[in-house]
Amino acid sequence: MLQDLFYLTLLHPIRSPRLKIYPKLYLQETFKPLVNISPDASLFDAVYSLIKNKIHRLPVIDPVSGNALYILTHKRILKFLQLFVSSLKFTLTN
Repeated sequence: MLQDLFYLTLLHPIRSPRLKIYPKLYLQETFKPLVNISPDASLFDAVYSLIKNKIHRLPVIDPVSGNALYILTHKRILKFLQLFVSSLKFTLTN
């Protein structure tokens, strides 16, 4: 039974015009431009871009060469703030 089904599908493949246009329609609806930030931007701008665009990774792009210098994430920003605030408290108390 399965062999018959297999041979039937080989002999009569599904030829639907919808299958041919589906990838094009899918890509048109889901394509979004690359969201990036320059190295001169503030930390607030980076966090705002992450939240506004609902993304998890934000590339820092060099404006001259166009190369990615760094990838910012929520975790890396929080880790930076933790280290920066703890070192700031240490310097203020001493």
